[in-house]
Amino acid sequence: MKYWKNRLGVKLAVTITLILIPMLLASFLWFEYRAETMVKNEQEVRGAQVAESLVATLSSIMLSGNANIAHFWLKRVASVPGVESAKIFRTDGVEAFQDRATLDQVNSYIGKQQFVRATVEQPGKISAELLAPFNMASKGKANIRHSKDNEHLNYMSPIRAEGACMGCHGYDSNPIRGVLVLGLTTGSYQVTASEIKRDMINVLILIIALFGLTIWLVVRRKILIPLETITKVAANIRQGDLSNSIELNRDDELGLVASTFDLLVHDLKQKILHEADQRKCQEAITDAVISLGREAAGVPLLKHIGELSM
Repeated sequence: MKYWKNRLGVKLAVTITLILIPMLLASFLWFEYRAETMVKNEQEVRGAQVAESLVATLSSIMLSGNANIAHFWLKRVASVPGVESAKIFRTDGVEAFQDRATLDQVNSYIGKQQFVRATVEQPGKISAELLAPFNMASKGKANIRHSKDNEHLNYMSPIRAEGACMGCHGYDSNPIRGVLVLGLTTGSYQVTASEIKRDMINVLILIIALFGLTIWLVVRRKILIPLETITKVAANIRQGDLSNSIELNRDDELGLVASTFDLLVHDLKQKILHEADQRKCQEAITDAVISLGREAAGVPLLKHIGELSM
């Protein structure tokens, strides 16, 4: 365990991992946010398209004089998969096509009982949760409200009064006749968002893994392997083997260390060779002195031999 703790490669690997983990987490959060934003935008675009289509259809129904079927048409729209509700509200927040209030005003304006409704229901009112966006829509600005669990969406589209509408609704100068409140389910979009996030995360993990592997291979090739070579040569020198050299042909700091190390080894070889030559010379002189004998060699000669051996 101590061996691995002291390995530079292990320390670098741990450092790279500690750097990549926060990057992975930050990227995951960003991708999750982007996926949710994309899904919300798609939901809102779909809601706007459906609402515009319904408003155009409603306008055609009303202008054709078939206002009495609008109530049943809205019920059929609400039964379409993905649509939770489709209701028209007057600008005062009361549900339209439920009572005779509008019919009475129209008949009074045109001066005859042209429009009748056989059944009358208690009209609903806009919920308090949707009141703020509804008020904005009743002023001519379409609005959207997502539920807290993001599984439901309410799109509120203003219904504008057209010139042809004034023949029956000329009694009201408000340019907004009412508001279409379209409730949509977004469960399928949540599934799509989950799939998008899963795919993004898989791609992100793959990219970061490849990035980390690339960094590791580059660090190993450019740093760890040269350091291992220097370490092996140093170990051989410690055991007395001066036959190896690093020969790392690089211009960076490791190349400078390697070349300096090679010069030190070369100087050490030269010093050892010089000391060996001196030792041989001393041994030769010593042998000569012994062969001459202490008595045959005078003091001047011994001094001269001593100077030569220095």
